[in-house]
Amino acid sequence: MNNVPLSPVERAAYHEAGHLVMARELGLRIDAVRMPLPLELNHASRFASLGEMFAHVGGDDRLKRLAVRKYLRFLLAGPAAVLLRLEAHHDLDETSPHRARFRCNWLKRTLSRNDADLDTAYALLLAWGRACPEKDLGDEFQRQWTLALAAYQYPTLWRRVRRVALRLIERHPQE
Repeated sequence: MNNVPLSPVERAAYHEAGHLVMARELGLRIDAVRMPLPLELNHASRFASLGEMFAHVGGDDRLKRLAVRKYLRFLLAGPAAVLLRLEAHHDLDETSPHRARFRCNWLKRTLSRNDADLDTAYALLLAWGRACPEKDLGDEFQRQWTLALAAYQYPTLWRRVRRVALRLIERHPQE
């Protein structure tokens, strides 16, 4: 197991690459992809907003729910890509006995920090939960998080994330 942490540049590159690949997959508008440093700062990349997505669906509640799900998947794709890169960095795969614990601990630590994507996803789920009070917020977040991770189990998508991340790393001067 590799105990050397990922550089901030690599973390940011995988984060932004995760968003970009998922945005393309979901058909979201992409205006620009830039890599901010440090990652905790507001993203410099520009993607379609949830409000812009809602403008195209009118009053159809079913389409609004679909737009929320798509946007949640997009928001969670950046952190999911970072987690998957960390797993590869630490040689954790689906056969590793500690992978589930690693994922659980990573998500808990990340949720306890100021992560704009995860915070926005929770806020969306909270607002959505007010419209659907029978939904449990924690269960729904976990379901959406699992779906975001599962999307990158498709080798084609993960290869795209890696390719984009490597290009972003090449463009950014190392510290």
